[in-house]
Amino acid sequence: MKFKGTGLVAFIDLLGFSAAIEQTWDQSPSALDMVIDLKQQLQRPFGLRLDNKDRPDLTQRPSVSSISDSIVLKYAMHSGDATEVFHGFAQIYGAVLLIAKYAAERDFAIRGGLELGPVAWDEDHDPIGPAFITAYTLESKLAVNVRTILGPNLLRRFADDDYKDQMPPDRLVTLDHDGMVALRPTVEIVEKMRELRSKAPDARRAAKYDYVLKPRPVPVGLPQEVWLRLADNVEGIGPASEG
Repeated sequence: MKFKGTGLVAFIDLLGFSAAIEQTWDQSPSALDMVIDLKQQLQRPFGLRLDNKDRPDLTQRPSVSSISDSIVLKYAMHSGDATEVFHGFAQIYGAVLLIAKYAAERDFAIRGGLELGPVAWDEDHDPIGPAFITAYTLESKLAVNVRTILGPNLLRRFADDDYKDQMPPDRLVTLDHDGMVALRPTVEIVEKMRELRSKAPDARRAAKYDYVLKPRPVPVGLPQEVWLRLADNVEGIGPASEG
């Protein structure tokens, strides 16, 4: 295995992309070409600029792999302290925004899940492990709408006092009406999603954009007990645990 330990994993689904691949298979450029180009875009510098001058070890970026019409982002932890976890989270956040913007410019939306926990991947970057399974389950079973939601392990880490010295995570997430915590979209992405909602063929599909169009900021300085309660809200949906 190239890596086996604790890591962050994001499973991002490009909604409607399977059909687009079939429809454009013999065209040039095709939807398949878009996935290839997107993976190349993700190899370039992105993400938040953090002051890590005291931590020269924090230079890595997420590794990227694709499964069918989905993108998987992985970030390996070594020390697993608050600084490293938040650095990894910020890098994943930047990557997800890049994917969302890239997809939106081509009239696609994304849905995803992000979790912290045990994970491994081989030389081909194919992931396996509880954190990957939980991230997939978050995307496929709980997210429902156009958004990328956070898993319970990551939310519990944000309850730690150590994170008060980092950039507040509440600046990077939203608290949706159903109690799920999601990555905060940019204004540009929200406006594009508004446009896509107006083109939805029926009310059911249009409703999938509701949360991303009405992001609710997480109150600054959210108490520890609230982060823990939010984690409990999504507990039990997958097997990830930090052991």
